Amino acid sequence: MLGLIGLVMGLIVAGGVVLIVEGLDDDDDGDRAEIVCSDLDASALGALVIVSSPPPGGRVAGSFTVSGCAATFEQNVRYRLTDRTGAVLARGFTTASSPDVGIAGDFSFDVETRAPATGMLSLEVFEGDASGGQGGPPPRQITPLIAD
Repeated sequence: MLGLIGLVMGLIVAGGVVLIVEGLDDDDDGDRAEIVCSDLDASALGALVIVSSPPPGGRVAGSFTVSGCAATFEQNVRYRLTDRTGAVLARGFTTASSPDVGIAGDFSFDVETRAPATGMLSLEVFEGDASGGQGGPPPRQITPLIAD
């Protein structure tokens, strides 16, 4: 069984519950175990979005790849990259590759900023609100990044 050791990867807001996901390391070699998306049962956990890369505080350049797991409505995953003033530098969407309904699937997408960025950035990966505000808050993860 994997022990929960390491740095906080991020926050996940799933059905109004905030979960802290930590790096996993079960053999003290310093390598982080990977999250296996298909092991995450959304029927028990609820809708979720987990960004596994880049890590919080990670350094990024003009373009970079984001990857993780999601169990969202129709597997749609949206993203928005903002600078410290709140200006949107990039936005878009992708689809998670879920093996079945109710099971989380992998996602990956490339972010290309529209303007050169330096300093602190905020990457928000989330599910759009398909209920129009009728249900709980949709899952989202906000990851702070540093632009070089």
